[in-house]
Amino acid sequence: MQDLNRLATLIAVSETGSISKAAARLGYTPPALSQHLAKLERDVGMVLLVRSSRGVELTQAGQTLLVYARQVMHILDEARSALAEVAGLTEGRIRIGSFTTAGVHLLPQAVLRFRRNYPNIHTSIHEYEPPTGDTALINGEIDVLLTHVYEHGPVSELPPSLESETVLVEALYAVMSADHEAARSPARSRRASWPAGRW
Repeated sequence: MQDLNRLATLIAVSETGSISKAAARLGYTPPALSQHLAKLERDVGMVLLVRSSRGVELTQAGQTLLVYARQVMHILDEARSALAEVAGLTEGRIRIGSFTTAGVHLLPQAVLRFRRNYPNIHTSIHEYEPPTGDTALINGEIDVLLTHVYEHGPVSELPPSLESETVLVEALYAVMSADHEAARSPARSRRASWPAGRW
């Protein structure tokens, strides 16, 4: 039971009564969440939940472990709150700019974890297709920007007061018919990187 994420999955399943709903709450896929639960059962050597016509129900062993899991998570929440107070992160807001694809695939889990750690910080997400977000960041309309640039494309110059960090590099491929003129030349790939403001 050293992995606290497994205890979190047990709590989520008990509160939602469903593997799929618990997975959606925690930002997992249902198969991934099921694997966490299976590993937790192996850790304790007991069956913790059973499927029924009403969904998923905890066994007696599951109910017993649930009591302690909630106590552990409560203590962790208190520790996070205490540390957040020390760091001065007990209240405020953070405005995040993002292009559509990242807003769908990259941000949700990150924002979920941030809100879990800093529940009193209001977070909002605003959509900016590159390069429009650069101006919004420079003008102070948003606090963090998740954007993308192409290796051979234009890159905005950020003022010294702002920092950028590459979080992902991805190869781009062109698909064309075999008789296209470009298909007869050596294959080339272009790379794109996503610099983002530091959190």
